[in-house]
Amino acid sequence: MDDVVALCPRVIVIDKGRIIYDGDLRALVKQMHPDKLVSFSLTGPVAQDQLTRLGRVVEHEAGRVVLCVPHDDLHSVVAHALSELRASDLTIEDPPLEDIMRQLFRGGMNDNGDGDGDGEGEGEGDGEGHTAGTDASSDTKGTATDTGNDERSRRPG
Repeated sequence: MDDVVALCPRVIVIDKGRIIYDGDLRALVKQMHPDKLVSFSLTGPVAQDQLTRLGRVVEHEAGRVVLCVPHDDLHSVVAHALSELRASDLTIEDPPLEDIMRQLFRGGMNDNGDGDGDGEGEGEGDGEGHTAGTDASSDTKGTATDTGNDERSRRPG
């Protein structure tokens, strides 16, 4: 995501012909998904309940773990993973931008700009007319929805 933010720090999101967000890309990510993804490798077996106490387990296979962790718990989770679980190769990331856009189009944003985060519905590239693109020349990230209500869609064959 850092590459996209460097090229396009501002995002304008249009859904069904209505601007639902116009602002900083990092702020949109934090608003839609304030949690961080903490990924690490385990040097030995760890019980599932030990991981669920740290955060929501997104992935746990082949010695690799990905947890979704609230920002306020990040320091203690990382400290515990490193000291108690003997984790290695640890990374902390925002969720993928594609996931943020899917979440945005699934639940949308209410009138005051807050994402409802319900996680239901369809998203980017879903056949619903939602698209996302980057225009590096204007330093914006554009997302648009084609509702099919223009003149071309009403003309016969």
